Amino acid sequence: MATQHADVKRLRAPFDGFVVDGFNFTKTFPGCRHWLLTHAHSDHTCGLSGGFDAGTIYCSEVTKRLVTRDVSARLGERMVVINAGDSIYIEELSTTLTALDAGHCPGSLLFLLEHGPTKLCILHTGDMRASEHIRNQPLLTPFRDKTKKLDALYLDTTYANPKYDFPAQADACDEIKRIVREELRREPKTLFLCNTYSVGKENAFDAVVDASGGTLFVPPRRAESLRLCDRWRSCYTNDVNDPQVNVWVGGATSGVDQALGRDRDQKGPHGELKKLLDSHPRYEAVVSLRCTGWEYRPGKASSAVWAENDGCTRTYGVPYSEHLCGNHPPRHRRTQHTG
Repeated sequence: MATQHADVKRLRAPFDGFVVDGFNFTKTFPGCRHWLLTHAHSDHTCGLSGGFDAGTIYCSEVTKRLVTRDVSARLGERMVVINAGDSIYIEELSTTLTALDAGHCPGSLLFLLEHGPTKLCILHTGDMRASEHIRNQPLLTPFRDKTKKLDALYLDTTYANPKYDFPAQADACDEIKRIVREELRREPKTLFLCNTYSVGKENAFDAVVDASGGTLFVPPRRAESLRLCDRWRSCYTNDVNDPQVNVWVGGATSGVDQALGRDRDQKGPHGELKKLLDSHPRYEAVVSLRCTGWEYRPGKASSAVWAENDGCTRTYGVPYSEHLCGNHPPRHRRTQHTG
């Protein structure tokens, strides 16, 4: 959950004309006219409404599409699109704003700000996954080579505790695929459930459907998000009765949220999993995959299977994350926490 404190949202001088993901504080900072939106998750857009009139919002094209759908189409008039690799010079603040890929969810951005008169330079990560291809973006090369100095870093601290040492996302996806293949050998008529956000975790559920060789059912709202993000695939469907469907992702119309444990009985998620299985007799087993950094355990690629109902309902946790973790902090001069 993104921090909701005003002193974190407004950047420090000479960048104090900018507020990042701080739409709850339009009245707190009436003089700020430049609002940076890192991505479209609701904990970063909270406070934003169709009546926003506090200035200009800078975000990616994908984030604009999602926010104008989820909040208000009127916001489009207030938005300036800046995609990864683009720069905008904001004359009244003598600042160059550059966007970089954050590796978090579709449309997510890092913001690099350079102040002309003082030559000061800062980076705001929003939520990010510091994978190798994100760290190696060409626009960051001068800072890696130490030919330019980063004066401050506003850092994603969701998993700031040093105990977190996530596997590479590709390795987590390989573990997901291993589990799926093993479960299909055990029972070919298995339905797989995968948790998801309104946007994000696409690589996790793609790993599930690719390993299953079947089709992914996506509920309507999530399907629309995938299309807005240019992430729709031919192996996805909106038809839950498609005979090729053997994977579901979360959503109110699919029942996945309840089956993954958001509506638990005394057996954890297994009561809901059994109800789901009983209501879809073409499946002989159901496996839920909870793919999140909160499932991290030192030295474990995934949790051991938890099976109930004579082994027909089964759950796993996989430490798949789209965040930076505390055991791999970037080197920096000064940090302001944002997570």
